[in-house]
Formats: sequence, C-alpha cells, structure tokens
Amino acid sequence: YTDSYFPDADDYVRYLVDYAAKGRLNVECDTRVTSITRGDDGAFAVTDQRGNVRRAKRVVVATGFGGAVALETAPGDAGVVYILTKDDGTVQRLNPTTGVRSTFLDIPDGTFSGTGESGVLGLAFRPDFATSGKFYVYLTTVGGDLELREYTRSAANPLVADPASARTILNIPHPIFANHNGGWIGFGPNDGYLY
Repeated sequence: YTDSYFPDADDYVRYLVDYAAKGRLNVECDTRVTSITRGDDGAFAVTDQRGNVRRAKRVVVATGFGGAVALETAPGDAGVVYILTKDDGTVQRLNPTTGVRSTFLDIPDGTFSGTGESGVLGLAFRPDFATSGKFYVYLTTVGGDLELREYTRSAANPLVADPASARTILNIPHPIFANHNGGWIGFGPNDGYLY
C-alpha cells in the first residue's frame, strides 16, 4: 500500500476496503453519516442518510488529514474537533457528525519548518477559550528553534483564527539538531497551567 507513516486518504480507504473483504467485515464506503451517538455501554450508534443504524466500538470519522499530530476540543465549541497537521501548519475544524470541515488557522509557509521531525507539533486551547478566544501552537521555526505562539480567534468570524494575532510567548534556541523537538502541549486540569 504505502510506507508513509501518514498515508494519503485514498491509500487508507483502499487498505480498509481490502482488509474488510479479507476479514469478511461489514464496511460501507460512500455513506453520509447523519448522526453519531454513544450509549451507556460505550458503543457508538451511527445513522446514515438512509436511516440505517450500525453499532460499533470504534468509528473513523474523517480521513485526508495528512501529517495530523493532534486532535483537540475547544472549551465552548461543542460538537467539533480541531485537527493539527504538522507539515502544512493548518488547524482544521471538523464536525464529526456531518463531516463538514473548514480551515481554522493556516500558519504561513516560511514561518515554520515542516520537514522530518519538525513542523507545527502542538495545539492547546485555553480553558477560557469560549470567552477569551485564545489558543496556543508549538512549532519549530525555519532556523530550528522551538517556539510557542499565542493566537486569538477572529472577532469578526469566531469560526476562524486571526493569523495576525500571532504572538511569540517562548523561543528556545535549538540550532544544532533537527530532531527531538517535543510536541504535545496542554493545560493542566487542576492548575490551569500550560505544559
């Protein structure tokens, strides 16, 4: 199929279809999901456009996010997830029930390095994001430094970030090696600190 760690959507779907056929699994492609609910037993009930309901322990809600390294939720923005892709520096906003996606933030090329273990590696929304609109990304700069940036949601359109709001919070010189850059960032559940 592919040696890529993050395969293209078409390769991933082809693999799943072949795997389903080999394992005699009931898998259906080209189906529009109209709702996903989760029962008390933890199983998902997935309803399609024809009213068919299927139950599953795991559900793949979207494909086509090459180089995705983080999936986060934002306080106050129920029903959507945010997907960070490291090599192109985008944050996509996805409604897993409808499959509707849009670009929330597109970090300009030339302001980060997206090769190898470098790229836009971490995403965290402030606990008060619903009111402050502030969130953070962790990335490697073109010069190899590690950088933490603060962004703010657009005042004119809360479904997108304001790229001009970028503010460097922390810069750590890292000029010698292009690997071991870390990545995950998040807020502590009890202290509200960014880690």
